[in-house]
Amino acid sequence: MEPRTDAVARNVGLVAAHQAVAFGYAVVPFLWFLVAERGLDLAGFAALQSVYYGTTLAAELPTGLLADRIGRRPVLALASISQATGFAVLARTTTFAGFAAAQVLLGLGQAMLSGTVSALLYDSLRAMRRESEYLACESRAIVARLAGTSAAFLLGGALAKHASLAATAWASLAWTALALPIALAMREPRHVGAAPHPLATLRGTIRDVARSADLRWAAALFAVLFVALRAAFHLYGPGFERAGVRDYLSIGVVFAALNVVAAVSTRFAGRAAGAFGERRLLVGCLFALAATFAALAGTSWTPLVLAIFFAQQVPFGLHFPVVASFVNHRAAADRRATTLSLFSLLGRASFALVFPLIGALAEARGLASALAATAALVALPAAVLLKRGLTP
Repeated sequence: MEPRTDAVARNVGLVAAHQAVAFGYAVVPFLWFLVAERGLDLAGFAALQSVYYGTTLAAELPTGLLADRIGRRPVLALASISQATGFAVLARTTTFAGFAAAQVLLGLGQAMLSGTVSALLYDSLRAMRRESEYLACESRAIVARLAGTSAAFLLGGALAKHASLAATAWASLAWTALALPIALAMREPRHVGAAPHPLATLRGTIRDVARSADLRWAAALFAVLFVALRAAFHLYGPGFERAGVRDYLSIGVVFAALNVVAAVSTRFAGRAAGAFGERRLLVGCLFALAATFAALAGTSWTPLVLAIFFAQQVPFGLHFPVVASFVNHRAAADRRATTLSLFSLLGRASFALVFPLIGALAEARGLASALAATAALVALPAAVLLKRGLTP
């Protein structure tokens, strides 16, 4: 039995509320400082990121299949529980093994969030025959997510400065736990019991992507975008340290301001896609990111470093709603969450392979060399994707 339209309509607002709290990671701007305080070096920090992204890599497809099989709502509830447990471990551990366990729990939670929220939003709009509004609704939800994350970063900065670095992990636990009751208040937009067997769903999803030139192109582009954006994000901590910025409150303020710039960019994602076309806009994001890495490699002057960090938020804010819209309009209805999870898997797998090499290069040759190599790593596939994306 299909849920009533008015009940499904509430999902649109609930998705935005969920996004505002589910990503309240107050600890993230200070994770490098937290692990360094407890004895890890940059190579160890990079290895932890590989544990995290390796976990999401392993969990992406199973959780996407689960969301398509049993429904979006229970998977989102499980994500909140996994994240809360991970932050509790992160707050207390002092060993690499403990940090790795926390990353596994957080990675599981992130995998369950990945694709599931977007699939629920698209299916809810589709049930109301409002699919054409998806990009606008997805953009609003991401703006809410970035606003919530900004507030969490500000709180994290105050706690790191006036309490302790561990307090930022406890704050992350409290913030993200608010997503649980919101997830439980959502309604499934369709009857999930009729979904195909998971193996049939997986085979169908892989076949869809393999046969569609559009989806193949988008999958390759998203993988490169993911590597570029995640590498930028995880190098902010070492970048601040290189530029001599170690005041935790200031770092929290900067991270919050970065998200504000990303949120403003997200609000204009629909207009930008309409003006330039989705393909040109996404490839342009890659070239812009390559330029920022090259610029960072050549300077440690704090004002310029901060300006470049802010410039990186423009492609960050633009890319996700446009990629999600591109994929959702081309994915099969009963494989939507799995398709989005497959894209996320490809991105996370690429990052898990590349980021340890960036970290090792930074340790061996310095951060500037690692940034220059990252610029080349992004620019070369961007050129190939531009040519293939615009060729009929």
